[in-house]
Amino acid sequence: MSYIRQVILSLTNMEEGKNFRSITDYFNMLNMIYYILVGIPLVLFLFIYLNYKESLSTNGFLQMEHLYVKLAIVLMGIADVLTGEQIFKNKMKRDFSQFFLQSKLHFYFQASLIRYAGYFIASIVTVVIFYFFIEGIFVALYMIVLFSFSLIRPTKKRIIAINIFTEEEINTINKEDIIP
Repeated sequence: MSYIRQVILSLTNMEEGKNFRSITDYFNMLNMIYYILVGIPLVLFLFIYLNYKESLSTNGFLQMEHLYVKLAIVLMGIADVLTGEQIFKNKMKRDFSQFFLQSKLHFYFQASLIRYAGYFIASIVTVVIFYFFIEGIFVALYMIVLFSFSLIRPTKKRIIAINIFTEEEINTINKEDIIP
């Protein structure tokens, strides 16, 4: 319960360092947000898929009705992911040499939320449109977004690979036992 409260507080009031007491707090919160953003569309997708799989076999991969609308939605899903990635990369290009570890973690946390939001929006849009059209193209698109989302799961290795930390900070991060 305290983590859920902390998520809500951190999302509504992102003053630097106010809600996090340690590196573990940053990573635990980031992991929890990540899994919530992956889990919500996944549960919705499974619910829709299991209830309408007979219609899916009837409708096939792509019907030509409303083709432009479907293609626009596919492009919108791709654009959501690419926009989130681009914003994340632009925020990470900053010079972090004068920042303390907590400031770097806070900045990475905020940039990651934007990145995850792009994937979340693409997932939700794909699942909702799948509900309306029940076609295989939206299953395929959702699977691609889900797979791509799984590639950015916050791990020590991926966080360190951003190259904003000094050797001493990397050693401190590696000492954390909580994150994978």
